[in-house]
Amino acid sequence: VDICNSFMAQCESNEVVDLHEFPFFHSYISDVESGNIASNSESHISFNMFGTCSLRNVRRIMRQSRRLKPLRVHLLKSVLDLCKAADLEPFVYGGTALSVFREDGKFISHDTDIDLGILEFDSNGNSSYTKLIHCCLKNGISVFGVENMDESLLISVNSDLYVDFSASISRRFWLKAQKFNMSETIEEIPYNGCDCKRIKFFFSTNGLLKACELYHLNSKIVSHIQSDPSLVHVDLFTLSTYPDSSDDIKPLLVNWNLPGIYDCKKKLFPYNSFFPLIPCTFEGVNLLAPHDLKTYLTIEYGYLGRDAVYDRKKQLCKMKRIFSSGRLTRLRDLLKDRNLQGYILPTEDEHFNEYVGNADRRCAFISGFTGSSCSIVITSDQAALWTDGRYQLQASNELDENWSLFRNDLTEAPTRAQWIVSSTSPGSSIGYDGRQIPYTGIETLQKELAGVEAELGILPNCNGIKNPLSRQLVNIPNTNLIDLVWESMSELQIENVSRPIRSSNPLLFIPVSFSGSSWQQKIDRVRNMMKAKGAELLVLSALDEIAWLFNLRGNDILYNPVFYAYAIVSLNKIDLFLNPKTVDQTPRLDDYLSDKQYSVKIHPYSEFFNYLETVVHNSPEKHLSLQPSRVWLDLSASYAIVTKIPENRRLFHISPVAEMKSIKSLSELNGIREIHITDSLVLCDFLAWLEDEANQINNNSCCKQSHDYKPIKPNTENGAGLPVITPPLVLTEASTAQYLDELRSQAKDFFSLSFSTISCADANGAIIHYHPVEGQSAPITNTSIYLVDSGGQYLTGTTDVTRTIHLGEPTLEQKNCYTTVLKAHIALAMQVVTIEPGYYWSDHFGIRLENVVFVVPVETKDLHSSDRNNYTAETSTGHRSFQFSPDINNTKWLSFEPVTLVPFQRKFINSGMLTTDELNWLDNYHKTVRQVLCSRIYQEVNIQLSINNGNDDHEIMLSNMSMLSSSRQRCLQWILNQTESFL
Repeated sequence: VDICNSFMAQCESNEVVDLHEFPFFHSYISDVESGNIASNSESHISFNMFGTCSLRNVRRIMRQSRRLKPLRVHLLKSVLDLCKAADLEPFVYGGTALSVFREDGKFISHDTDIDLGILEFDSNGNSSYTKLIHCCLKNGISVFGVENMDESLLISVNSDLYVDFSASISRRFWLKAQKFNMSETIEEIPYNGCDCKRIKFFFSTNGLLKACELYHLNSKIVSHIQSDPSLVHVDLFTLSTYPDSSDDIKPLLVNWNLPGIYDCKKKLFPYNSFFPLIPCTFEGVNLLAPHDLKTYLTIEYGYLGRDAVYDRKKQLCKMKRIFSSGRLTRLRDLLKDRNLQGYILPTEDEHFNEYVGNADRRCAFISGFTGSSCSIVITSDQAALWTDGRYQLQASNELDENWSLFRNDLTEAPTRAQWIVSSTSPGSSIGYDGRQIPYTGIETLQKELAGVEAELGILPNCNGIKNPLSRQLVNIPNTNLIDLVWESMSELQIENVSRPIRSSNPLLFIPVSFSGSSWQQKIDRVRNMMKAKGAELLVLSALDEIAWLFNLRGNDILYNPVFYAYAIVSLNKIDLFLNPKTVDQTPRLDDYLSDKQYSVKIHPYSEFFNYLETVVHNSPEKHLSLQPSRVWLDLSASYAIVTKIPENRRLFHISPVAEMKSIKSLSELNGIREIHITDSLVLCDFLAWLEDEANQINNNSCCKQSHDYKPIKPNTENGAGLPVITPPLVLTEASTAQYLDELRSQAKDFFSLSFSTISCADANGAIIHYHPVEGQSAPITNTSIYLVDSGGQYLTGTTDVTRTIHLGEPTLEQKNCYTTVLKAHIALAMQVVTIEPGYYWSDHFGIRLENVVFVVPVETKDLHSSDRNNYTAETSTGHRSFQFSPDINNTKWLSFEPVTLVPFQRKFINSGMLTTDELNWLDNYHKTVRQVLCSRIYQEVNIQLSINNGNDDHEIMLSNMSMLSSSRQRCLQWILNQTESFL
């Protein structure tokens, strides 16, 4: 359940609310305790963008809203009848629109009014204000707020409504009569950017008495509302087109400008996010709603979540936290039942995947931390989580106060062993699921515990005799305690928890033209390696190895082309363990694996551990040579797998499949090169579009609505040649990420994303693995520093690329930061390491530059001893790269060949910080980018560029640019601009 729902539930009860349990009040409590604010003042936390929650009054407001809801809905019906008589079609707006979108048309529990909207002038120039005032006067409805009119003449004793046409704060008039006579013409003043042009509807005394009688409300409520009519009212906001927009279809803005509260010019709504209107229901009343509620509400509120916690100081929505107390209590009950004093939980599943399926996100379930790497230890009264520096900021936002957070790459942080010893009593038993932790990991942790205890004078176990004071790690066979908590809460529907079911999707067969070898050829190589090691059996649990070995791909884990499986390979047969649903959904799988020479048998996935124990027991313990029959186990094999094998038969060594997979065949290399060209062009298209859109943002509002992107995949446009991909109407982290994902999905041989796109603006870029959440992501403006880390899974390989761009004019400090990261990237390209340097300034911005590279042979030419730190080398593929060398020409060298081909943003680079070597490397890289990508763009329109000896054919490009779509022209021009030489 959302924190806010939990808070509101306690507010509605008669119990005292402990504010310390709710993180969004901590800044308030701190300010009260420090004396910065009074205890009865409003907190710094909002439940939506505009209204704050007063701690003193929140319970009263919620109860009052519940009591007054029937009157508010009744008033709404009367207002709609009046609008119908005036030939007006109002639509839900503001908090009422949020109720329709988020609460299935139910009143938001802390909302205090009903909001409607109407166009100030319709397409024929008719004014809604004027039409409504004439309807009121004609039907005897009491009105207020018409200049030069005697108000006493406008009050009708028989009217059920009271309508105020004046401005919100200044009480200025938008309507003016020529004489003190209702029959005279009434003139209207168009909205001029001041105050608020909206109409407010109230009950008249007569209408209020009728409504209270209808709903059996007492006289106390009547007098209460009469003393404060605003308790029950309906707002009808007027909207108009933005006059300063250059778009053919001008965006809309609400006629509301109150300094310090709302600036309508910063909230421009695309016209087609409102019109045509669509039907909706609010509290059982049929209404109309904006056509694209999500787009409108995202611009209006930023964050649409039910908790809607908003940090005013940073102007950012906070990450959502779960309330972990109930989950920890249930786990501790299970520990107590098993006489355990602690529990260890890694983030991986039993296949040790970096990314796990939703059903295996146990750490996220118990703690709320959603990062991909962590380790958890929970004791009877404490809980701790370790993660690395990438996730430190994210974890601090996502964990509640039940957790201690440690950074495992800092020496001053306690290790798991140190923390366990300090947090449990001597002789404690710490449980774990042996399927989730490597055997070597358990051995290492037990030794670390013994080492920490030895420092405290506790002797370790000796000769199989356990010291009763030593802490012991205890495997819980075939049981995961987190799963028990999760499933029990799902069955009882506690906190709306529902554990997902593991995916089981059809398999895809990979042709030899992509893989380079058939699965039978790979099995032969594996068996030869087994014979060389004296291994009778090979146990495989790594999903990527099984998929690669059998030339199969799956989609059971998001962003990973793998499927749940185990495999046991012997010298005469193969056992493959798959989910039966996967087998049923994959036609021809039996035929594909039906080679009699290799004898592949498919078993249910759940039978793996029992079968492993049986097959090991039944296999000969010794060869004819009297040597033990060995079972080959990867170094990362789980404790549950290893303990099924007798100790004298265990052969620990890196998996032969992992060794084979690490050396790419020529077919694999060519496939990877090809998809990186395709993928790089997608990202260049996206970045060119984003820069172009950002340049056209007016007052941080909305994007242009026209875009004719031509997809890379052929035959994806409709018959009229119209685009199939629509760009977002508003620039946010989430909308741009979604758009990039859609562009990438059009690429040839695209299979899935390789990970959730990391799309960060400004301060969020400092959260290294930040992922935007739709409805609460930050806006992207024409002053943003934007970081995007993305990639795709293709039939022939995987891509992963990061670029950071500035959408305005970077400051000198920002340029220096970017150039420092670029210098690191260039330096790392001369070493054998992953090329992904970054700079992260908390609460300001983040910069990361990432390329995928090949390791290739390199020839050195004419290298002299004086040049050992400064020379040019040429690879076998013709790409030039710089190397630092301490040796002479006869030595064989390896170098990196960049595979990712996306320019580094030129205006973000301070070239004065780069050495001549670095500028040469950058120019050569950009030259390759220009040659390859420009050639690919023109191939799409069947024009071959004659790029000979590394020279671009500019004349052909410029003379034929008109043959490209406008989006491709923009992309081409962007590539040419970014890749201009620095030297």
